[in-house]
Amino acid sequence: MFNSNLIDRIFGIFFLLPIFFFVFYGNQYFYFIIFLISSLIAFEYSSIVLGSNKNNFKIILCSFFLVSPFILDLFHISSIYIYFTPFLVIFFLKEYFFTIILIVFINSTLIITTFKNGNFLLIFISIIIISSDVGAYIFGKFFGGKKLAVKISPSKTWAGFFGSILLSVCISITIVLYLQINIILSVFLGLFISILSQLGDLLESVLKRKYNFKDSSSIIPGHGGFLDRFDGYLLVLPISVMAFYFLM
Repeated sequence: MFNSNLIDRIFGIFFLLPIFFFVFYGNQYFYFIIFLISSLIAFEYSSIVLGSNKNNFKIILCSFFLVSPFILDLFHISSIYIYFTPFLVIFFLKEYFFTIILIVFINSTLIITTFKNGNFLLIFISIIIISSDVGAYIFGKFFGGKKLAVKISPSKTWAGFFGSILLSVCISITIVLYLQINIILSVFLGLFISILSQLGDLLESVLKRKYNFKDSSSIIPGHGGFLDRFDGYLLVLPISVMAFYFLM
């Protein structure tokens, strides 16, 4: 039932554990790891759109522009305008739709480092997204059935989609009950994060199919690249950051 790909995925999770360690301890570790992941995602994305290693200078330049808010922030240039500098990359990357999504996502990763307890917010989001991935994988393997989006991602099924939501909601309820927060809110959060993370996954699949890439890279065993591993955050993080900013 479960092949070597599952073993690779489990190994990949252990490969990612140090990231959660740094995020948990917050402060400069949190900032550094978010900057590093954003930079790797920016590099992988630029490589996909520009054509792997065929345009090395442009790939590095585009990656620089995409994470420029972090770089400007490191030089203590604090202004709302730093969040607009990544849009300069559109002159080099003609993939407007996906590029704008990625820019908003990377800006969100910087903004979340400014929140009090932003690291714990990210850990909560990560736990739900991981639960969503696990639920989709297990239910998809056990029940199979009708494909969710066969032309975009042939392995995804409706069983996996609903299994993803079910496990996400259950884990969300467990965490929220421990924190003594409204249970209705926990159901909404599990549902919201699971659906958006799966949409982010599908968006990245569309991008890779368009440019004929199987994975964004091969750096993480069983997962591909950092864009592959964190595609579930593409929509979840910006909306979560926006909600947290206005509600808190």
